[in-house]
Amino acid sequence: MAMLLDWLKDLIAIVETGTYAAASRVRHVTQPALSRRIQALEAWIGAPLFVRTSAGVRLSDAGNSFLPAARDILQRLESARDAAQAAAFQQPGVVRFCATNALTFSFFPEWISRLEALLPALKVQFTTHHLEACEHMLMKGEADFLLAHHPAGTAGALDHPDYLRKVLDVDVLIPVSAPAGTRPLHRLPGARDAPTPYLSYQPQAGLGRVVDSIDGLIQAKAHLQPVFSTHASSVVAAMAMQGRGLGWLPESLVREQLQRGALVRSGSHAWDVPMEICLHRKAAPLAPAAELLWAASDPQND
Repeated sequence: MAMLLDWLKDLIAIVETGTYAAASRVRHVTQPALSRRIQALEAWIGAPLFVRTSAGVRLSDAGNSFLPAARDILQRLESARDAAQAAAFQQPGVVRFCATNALTFSFFPEWISRLEALLPALKVQFTTHHLEACEHMLMKGEADFLLAHHPAGTAGALDHPDYLRKVLDVDVLIPVSAPAGTRPLHRLPGARDAPTPYLSYQPQAGLGRVVDSIDGLIQAKAHLQPVFSTHASSVVAAMAMQGRGLGWLPESLVREQLQRGALVRSGSHAWDVPMEICLHRKAAPLAPAAELLWAASDPQND
């Protein structure tokens, strides 16, 4: 098995570097040794995997057919290894959550309290981070569940047969600003010669992906000047209240600030972005405590 895995890694290294010489350096083996291993893989498959060209090598038809399976095998084995290592250090009965910044403050505390009433023995380990880091934790088996916003009606990075998703609630992303009297200090759509200061999200942020879902609307109808960027919605809220610009924030997160007038809407409801609050997990079986929580987390149980 170990030899077969080495062969698959050799194959991918050659594809990614384009030559045997470069791949041998990546794989820390001599070029003759790499060639022998690829020949052994080709003998096992029963077909040549590469065609030599003046510029290096390219995959044969058989190689193109085999490459996706090779990548999938390595990815699955690495994921299984990461999950096994994580399980070895996981305390029995502990359910591990990762959640994005916005839901850490606006949704998770009340939601987990309701589940604790249903599952009195529940023990929780909680981490908050931007969405990209949370996805990485879930994929590596470092978390049982990921709690995140998801643009309604769109596909996300975890919309894959290896993962399950459950919609727990709905939310809406709204543009907000500090007030100037009874009006917003920074308003949509702005003007071409006087763009509105804009508090944006970095690419790895979950809410940044949600805002990106209306990118066409923004580009066509708004005139914005990015003045600040972060992955944390709480920082966008604080900067907006200081009058630094407008930003899109979950209504659930800024409801209290809107009620007391610390923030106001920067535009009409046409600028709102519907979202779902979703719980993600791997499709593979989880530890018993995590499976109990998954079953109890149906919205009708709340």
